[in-house]
Amino acid sequence: MTEPCPQANQREEHTSRIENSLWSRLQESMEQLRTVDQRTTANALAQKLAGRAKLLRGSLARAESGQASLVFLALNKGRERYGISIDDVLAVQALEHFTVVPRTPLFLTGVVHWRGAVLTLLDLGRLFGIPETGLADVHVYVVVEAAGRRVGIVAHEIEDVYSVPRSRIAPAPPMSANIPPEWIVGVHDNQRLLLNIDLVLRDRQLVDWAMTSSR
Repeated sequence: MTEPCPQANQREEHTSRIENSLWSRLQESMEQLRTVDQRTTANALAQKLAGRAKLLRGSLARAESGQASLVFLALNKGRERYGISIDDVLAVQALEHFTVVPRTPLFLTGVVHWRGAVLTLLDLGRLFGIPETGLADVHVYVVVEAAGRRVGIVAHEIEDVYSVPRSRIAPAPPMSANIPPEWIVGVHDNQRLLLNIDLVLRDRQLVDWAMTSSR
């Protein structure tokens, strides 16, 4: 009888940990969204995350052994499309109310209360210097934790949860001077920028503002 391969067991355990961690985080977010005044937006988002998470569980179970994948949450803000590693995502929340803070950089939308803490809301498009076109309303925010900080990333819509083999992620094209190349892990589906949120949140603009605001 052939003994199980240690490497295969390790890959299965790693896949299981990713799956369980992702599912528990999304399930927690969905429960929170269901309590937000039963808004249509919140309900639709909860249902979408539930369906996508189930699909992802299946795709992870069928993943080829040894094929490294990047699991990320896909979101958009108008025409801007981003992907954030699920390892950095804590929750997804409907954005009903937030407070604008005077004399803050343009890329900081405001602040919002989350679990007894005050989170800064970050607009990635403005940080990247991307011109806004059409309506720029935001309906949700993604709570991320990276670089020792927690912030909310504002978005118009949560699109999907993907598990994509790294071999299918294209190198990032030349970006504007506002976007350091190390911020971009790569490009998915021709247009979606996959972000290294840890490096984004270490940017001097954000660090300097955080230090100033804490004085």
